[in-house]
Amino acid sequence: MVHYSVSPRVKAGYPTEEPSWPDGLNISIEPSDFMAYPNETYISTLTVTTTPDLLQGEYVFRLGSHFEGVETGGGWLTVVVN
Repeated sequence: MVHYSVSPRVKAGYPTEEPSWPDGLNISIEPSDFMAYPNETYISTLTVTTTPDLLQGEYVFRLGSHFEGVETGGGWLTVVVN
């Protein structure tokens, strides 16, 4: 079983607390959970939506992936609002 997640950047000094999402910004991954089989290709779509109320700036998020409950990778996503 594979699980993808997106979370706001963890700020220094708050390692056990997850910062809140900015008002007006939503990021989703579909599908975020699926069963993977050898020699198959899987595609998930990452969608970023905003509202006009979202303040200009740079927003950083952590992309995570887990396979059978073990973190297998991830990366960073930066959303720039002009």
